Amino acid sequence: MVRSPLLTLAAATALTLATAAGATGAQAAVPATWQVLRSVSPDPTKVDDSFFSGVSMGSAGDGWAVGTFSNPQAVNQPLAEHWDGQAWRITAAPPPPTAGNSSVLNGVDEVGPANVWAAGTLTLAAGGTRTLIDHFTGTSWAVVPSPNPFTDPGADNELNAVGGTSASDLWAAGFALDPVSNVAQGLFEHFNGTTCQAFPSQWAA
Repeated sequence: MVRSPLLTLAAATALTLATAAGATGAQAAVPATWQVLRSVSPDPTKVDDSFFSGVSMGSAGDGWAVGTFSNPQAVNQPLAEHWDGQAWRITAAPPPPTAGNSSVLNGVDEVGPANVWAAGTLTLAAGGTRTLIDHFTGTSWAVVPSPNPFTDPGADNELNAVGGTSASDLWAAGFALDPVSNVAQGLFEHFNGTTCQAFPSQWAA
């Protein structure tokens, strides 16, 4: 029997439409998997320009998000919020040590409920940036000294992410810019449980 090209085309079109309709129906039946959860504003009465840059969840009822917010003087301050399974709550992070400086937390890693690390950037009022690492011990945050490969005026040293396997094996990553050569290089820093060091091979000639 010889099939008509028009009939064959019509059958193929009908099959395509039926398949598409079935796929659309299947998609419509799938419930949304993401939902918006309200965070906490550092100052609900003002516009504080807060935002988050990193998140780490230890479990469904324990996690952290970090970022920054702008204080009444329009200076960026570090922002850390904790998720307890029901709501987000602000946990005060150390402010910049010198007036006029600003800071932001870019990444966070929860090694354990009482061992959380955040990495970011301290911006100097005089210009340039320095690395910033904060540690949460279960009750409060504290700054942990971190190296800066370049410290000349205008030098930039920034950390954008942090992660590790234990309290004695943590890595932070970012970049460092030499103001003399105006060349940026990748930056790795390692914490061995006692001190934080720039990854030595990164700066080898």
